[in-house]
Amino acid sequence: MPAQLTVSDEALDLLRPLFSQVEGSCEVWTDEEIVTRLLIRGVMAYGQTAGREFADMSALAGTLRETIATG
Repeated sequence: MPAQLTVSDEALDLLRPLFSQVEGSCEVWTDEEIVTRLLIRGVMAYGQTAGREFADMSALAGTLRETIATG
């Protein structure tokens, strides 16, 4: 069974302002999109810290996004 990521309302309340400050508020962001984007950005940051190539991390981010979207 795949792992499910659950983020509490309290955590989302903390994440929304930070996310909006970086991504802007010209679009209406769903909670699901906020969590997905923050997870992917976190993975990319870990990859950068590990010295992985940007192209590799970009490909991984695309795969991760697709995997999350299809459940």
